[in-house]
Amino acid sequence: VHALGNVVRLKLGCEIDPVRGASRLNHLLPEDVAVVSIRRAADGFNPRRDARWKQYRYRIWNVRCRPVLDADRVWHVREPLDVNAMRRAARLFTACRDFRFATTREYAESGRETRCRLKRLSVIRCGGCIVCTLIGNRFLHRMVRYLVGMLVDAGAGRLAPHQAEALTRRPFCARRPAPAHGLVLERIAY
Repeated sequence: VHALGNVVRLKLGCEIDPVRGASRLNHLLPEDVAVVSIRRAADGFNPRRDARWKQYRYRIWNVRCRPVLDADRVWHVREPLDVNAMRRAARLFTACRDFRFATTREYAESGRETRCRLKRLSVIRCGGCIVCTLIGNRFLHRMVRYLVGMLVDAGAGRLAPHQAEALTRRPFCARRPAPAHGLVLERIAY
């Protein structure tokens, strides 16, 4: 999974200048990771538990010809997808509160909370690219990838509306998730 807006907590034993500290950290990090800014956090701040909502974006390249420049950033689906069918499934999923059906069996059976508030699940076609944007208060393990996989199945005609509705009552997801390389964590709000 790629991330543009990830937040981490780092506990230091001394004060650092935010601008110089970010620059120094970037010299130590691998080329595909960058510190954009540093801010002092309240004691006990937890980036995962204190988030009010998160925004994910998933890109699907829906053209027969493979994506050359973005091959590692999109899911290439060659067969034509019906975006309206994908939107109908998205509306159904947005109405859900328990997303046990959109996670792994191990997570669903672990006893951990599976209720989430999915504020938005949009599906937009922009030329050959289909962009799915998901905003919610929390996401379960592989939840975004399972939901996008089901949207693609709906768009390809492999998942009828009554089948999608039946899936929401399952105890865990028995379908394949979308591949990770199309997924980006865009933003976290606190």
